[in-house]
Order: sequence, then structure tokens, then C-alpha cells
Amino acid sequence: MEGKKEKFLSISHVAKSFGATRVLDDIMLDIGRGSFFTLLGPSGCGKTTLLRLIAGFDTVDAGHIMLEGKRLDTLPAAKRPINTVFQNYALFPHLTVGQNIAFGLERLQWKKDTIANRVEEVLALVRLEEFVNRLPAQLSGGQQQRVALARAIAPSPKILLLDEPLSALDLKLRNAMRLELKRIQKEVKISFIFVTHDQEEALSLSDKIAVMNKGHILQIGSPEEIYQEPNNLFVADFIGEANILAGHYDGKKFTSAAGHGFVVKSAVKGKGGKAGDKAYLCCRPEDITVTSSRDKNDFRLDDVDYFGDTVKLILNHATLGRVQAVMAPDKLGTVATGSYYSIAINADKARVLYS
Repeated sequence: MEGKKEKFLSISHVAKSFGATRVLDDIMLDIGRGSFFTLLGPSGCGKTTLLRLIAGFDTVDAGHIMLEGKRLDTLPAAKRPINTVFQNYALFPHLTVGQNIAFGLERLQWKKDTIANRVEEVLALVRLEEFVNRLPAQLSGGQQQRVALARAIAPSPKILLLDEPLSALDLKLRNAMRLELKRIQKEVKISFIFVTHDQEEALSLSDKIAVMNKGHILQIGSPEEIYQEPNNLFVADFIGEANILAGHYDGKKFTSAAGHGFVVKSAVKGKGGKAGDKAYLCCRPEDITVTSSRDKNDFRLDDVDYFGDTVKLILNHATLGRVQAVMAPDKLGTVATGSYYSIAINADKARVLYS
């Protein structure tokens, strides 16, 4: 049972439609105070719509949203203790960095000296003190993103919403900004609700993740739970790389449906289904080891992808289909494309799921 900390923001039976299209259906979600929570899913799954409902940019059709035990969804956006960082940052081009951050505080009628102190504080937080008098056009994309973050944090909202704020950055800068986001969130202790379709971002940043698809939340859990213990086929396939083999599970062993009769004993059973139902074995590439084989009925190595810190092997079987495995780069010389290999699956990590 979740503790009181998880009831900071409570979303109960929330639904939203646009015309005849149901975008969100019976959303149930609790987000803890001071947590980094991510809404993860493909484009069109409803995650940005949910963010807009929390912000007050759209209204709920059914259900309610509570913050600290009080109705939030009945308040206009301007009255909610929430700020948003958008994809395009939305900085005022004619205002300096300091003026951009001060703008919202001036509208809240803060005193001038208090505003000056707060601007200095948040610029130090995002490590941009020396850029206070620059215009947005004089900044890099990453610096603009940090200014937008500082501006949103400045009035000390209870919740900060982030709508794919890293999507416009290149890979190296995006990775650097992940570290910055995580550091800043831990320092300010504001609840961050982060929207992304990038699984790697979600896994590296979050305390908890809600995986969404077609207007539903399919699973909520820590990054480790979502990755290691997916509770359905969509989550298993969407998060990271997954090998999924169709077959049957008798409660003790999984047997593939293909004629090869591939068997894995003592695989971990997921939710749903019963012995004899059609089942699927999910295992991650890092939980597969390959051994050289002279049997042409085994797996043929079709491709090797080198990523520097790891090597991905793409293997194919005439009846079982494609399987991915990974190995250390220093083992690259032990495999060759076109050769045949047998595979062994770590049964303690493999998971049996049902459609």
C-alpha cells in the first residue's frame, strides 16, 4: 500500500475526449511530493493531454485532480501552484536572461529587491550567473533550456511540468542536460512531472514511471520495475530492447510454439493468464549468452552492431525468428556473421507474459 507521500497529487478516474475521440480513459495516478515522475509513451498516447489537464490548459470531462487533498481541477490555470517548461522554451526574445526570469515574479507583484535576489539564486542554481544580461539569441540551445527552467522554478511552484524539454537538443547536450535536470530537481525538491517518448530519458531520470498507450496507463513503477518486470507485452516491447517468443507456459517451464521446441525452465510468471494459455517469453538481450554451434538448425548470426561500450548481436532462427543478444566489445573477435550459435536464456530474468 502506498504511503501518504504518494497522495500529494492524486488523479482519480480522469477522462478526456476531443470530439468523438477518447484521448484519456479512467486515469488513476498518485504522485509523491518532491518526486521525479515521468509519463512515458508513444506519440498520441495521451501523456501531453494529461499534462495539460494538470496545468489547467484543458478541463477534465470526468473524474478529478486533487493537490494536497484539495480540488485542483476546478481552479483556473493562473491560480494553480504549477509552472510548465515547454519544448520551445518560450523565452521573450527582447528581454535579457535576468528580465525573462523576473517577468513572472513582477506579475506576482514581488518586491524589486526580492526579485533581484531570487533571479540571482535561480541563475546560480542553473549555473548561468554570468549570462544575466544576455538576450536569448546569444545563448546556445542548452543555455536557453536552463533559462526556461530557472524562470519556471523562480516562483517556487509546488509542481513543475516538463513537456519533452530535451527533444530539441543534440544527443551529447541532451545527455548533459539529463544530469542537470536530475541535480536541479534534487536541490529544489519540487515535484517534477516529465513527459517523454524516450525510454532512456525516462529510465535515467525518474523515481517512478507511468507507461501510457492509447489513453490508458498500463504500468506504474520504478525504472527497475518497469524494465525488469513489465506486466504486459506492450511495456516489455516499448521499454528498451526485448526478445519476445510465443509459446506456452505450464507453470514450471516455457515451451516455444515453433517447431524447434525451445524450452526455458522456471521463467518468472507475469500477471494474468493460466497454465496452458498462449504465453510469451520476454527476455532482455543482456540476459542471453551465445555459444558457437555447428548445427545449422540453430541461430545464424546475421549482423553485429558496435556501440563502443557494448556489441549487439542480431541472430535469426528459421522457426523462432529474430533474437538480440549483447556482449562485451573485447569478445567481438569470438563471433562471425554467417556462423551458427546456440543461445542460453537467464531463466531468473526471463518473464512469461500473456496477451
